[in-house]
Amino acid sequence: MIQRAKEAGYKAIVLTVDTPLLGRRNLEIRNQFRLPGHLKAANFASESGTAGTPPSVASLKESSPGYHDGDRRVLPTGPVTFHSHGPNPTLTWEEAIPWLKKEASPMQVWVKGIVTLLRCLTSCFQPCGWDHCLKPWRTST
Repeated sequence: MIQRAKEAGYKAIVLTVDTPLLGRRNLEIRNQFRLPGHLKAANFASESGTAGTPPSVASLKESSPGYHDGDRRVLPTGPVTFHSHGPNPTLTWEEAIPWLKKEASPMQVWVKGIVTLLRCLTSCFQPCGWDHCLKPWRTST
């Protein structure tokens, strides 16, 4: 997605940090919902798997699109896998943000969802260096 954003001429990437997990979707679980085979979740497609179907961790390489943290990712299971990512408990601000800034360059990296002053101070002023933190969206210049 980062490469697609660059090619489309975007100026920034917005990282949402307040929703680490998709909410529990009881109706989808009860109905065992799965994305129909003729439809694709295009943003989650990868070269090694079918769109909407995450490949197994063993089949992924560290440079696979969408799975840049390699074997550390915990892939999702169950009826809502077409639109959810597995959480990765090993991600840290110090590792993830420099990687994102490098991949997104020359775009800026913005952070959305930091709700407390303490979290803002501990995340925005780390050596990883944020471009923007809690900067309000502007509709005019």
